[in-house]
Amino acid sequence: MHKEQLADNLVLVGSTHYDYIESLRTFIQNKGFVWSSWNFRIREQWRETILKRIKTQGKFPIYFYMSKKKGGSGLVEYVGYVSEIRMGDTPTKTPSPSFTNPGEEDFPTDDFKSYTWFKFSAVDPVGPFELQIFRDIETEDPVIPSKLKSSFAYAFIAEGYEKPTLEEEQSIIPTFISVEKDLRKYLVNNLTLLEHGLKLYQDQERTGEEYPVEGGRMRIDILAMDSKDNFVVVELKAGVADVSTFGQISAYIGWVKENLAKNSYVRGIIVANDFDDKIKYAVKLTPHIKLKRYKLMFEFEDEKS
Repeated sequence: MHKEQLADNLVLVGSTHYDYIESLRTFIQNKGFVWSSWNFRIREQWRETILKRIKTQGKFPIYFYMSKKKGGSGLVEYVGYVSEIRMGDTPTKTPSPSFTNPGEEDFPTDDFKSYTWFKFSAVDPVGPFELQIFRDIETEDPVIPSKLKSSFAYAFIAEGYEKPTLEEEQSIIPTFISVEKDLRKYLVNNLTLLEHGLKLYQDQERTGEEYPVEGGRMRIDILAMDSKDNFVVVELKAGVADVSTFGQISAYIGWVKENLAKNSYVRGIIVANDFDDKIKYAVKLTPHIKLKRYKLMFEFEDEKS
């Protein structure tokens, strides 16, 4: 791979677990950013590329693969944006102890040192999507979970890649991820279009957008209440929903029934671009789950000079 291509395509892919992700997100929410370490060396030939991307774009992406060995889905579900990085050939202490999450390490003492420190300014949900969308930076082979030799695989995105701009780095994320995220944001503000009387759930700590369940190990896309104050679980798929989506929303409905609903009725709505035959058969015997198909419409306007 040419140096110019490397500068454009290089990202990091990390194998981790939900507790780590939730701890990063909570820390950022409370303090604005967090330093975290994973104790490995970044190769010399990639350091300049990473530092240049941070300088020109203000951030560098680290995608998180939720390891099945650690109770995860086996999919890439989050992307962390690194606004500063400290890396070297010898371990160093954290740049800011009061703004440090130990990450994968036990962090036993104040003398703890690591080869690499990341300053995360955001950790956002993406996808989920298969790890194979990434390709190894040296061999250009798809990244296979079972072949990961360490916490990190160095990789670049090959499929659907466009060079990111200063304003937006979404171009390195496949189109369907952007569609699902935009669809969720749109529905959160327009739930009555999905069903009359539907409103976003709100408790004392959070709203129903990406509502965490099982200690943050899973997230409901949208948790809502209907006009009769019954819970409605909304699951979004930016493509074809299959029978696995049916299983996913069924688990969410069960969790809401046990932990939130008490005596209230709980039902579900799956929103997707299309549905395969198996999920259609499944919902025929499950009246509390409905299927809703979305359609995309584009509008164009002249740019104001």
